[in-house]
Amino acid sequence: MKPFWHIHHEVLLEWSDDIQERIDFIQAEKPKHEVEIRLRLLKPVQGALPPKLVKAGDARDKAYDANAKARDAYDKARDAYVKAGDARDKAKAAYDKAWDAFGKDWDAYVKARAAFGKDWDALDKADAAYVKAGDAYVKARAAFGKDWDAFVKASVAYAKAGDAFVKAKAAFVKAKAAYNKAYDECLPQIEALHALECPDCPWNGTTIFPEPSQ
Repeated sequence: MKPFWHIHHEVLLEWSDDIQERIDFIQAEKPKHEVEIRLRLLKPVQGALPPKLVKAGDARDKAYDANAKARDAYDKARDAYVKAGDARDKAKAAYDKAWDAFGKDWDAYVKARAAFGKDWDALDKADAAYVKAGDAYVKARAAFGKDWDAFVKASVAYAKAGDAFVKAKAAFVKAKAAYNKAYDECLPQIEALHALECPDCPWNGTTIFPEPSQ
């Protein structure tokens, strides 16, 4: 990250690792009558900034990157959690369906067995259907158990990622506050350097577009 003057019209000093992106945005999106002065005043800082400010800026940027990384991990864990939940629900539905089929084929088997002396073929068919339904039930139950375990693991990972994200966000907020404090404390030095590097700049302490004097 490098320091620049007037990346935005209401901020004296900011940092960027891709200033061309901002330049392109100004050229494409800002009012035509503002483009020239925005680009003319947007320039890299040449002199040395107060070490305290630079140190606080580095800490803030590192905290920002850590926060972004934790957020990405949290989003991925959430997606995995949702996916695992869907798989669990599908497996549960298949398990319930197999259980119902198993119960129905058991009833058919019992009826066929009761009529055993009258219909041997019916008993064989009922027995085969019952065995098949039993196998399907066992498989569905195993699949449900496996997907349930995966869901539990995804839930734990999701919770951990959430905790990590909360901590990273808190660290970033703290680092940002420390930078803002250092900025305020170093403002006289910053303004003195700005006066040397940006002579005749219309910056009035709040904007590069001050209201015309009445």
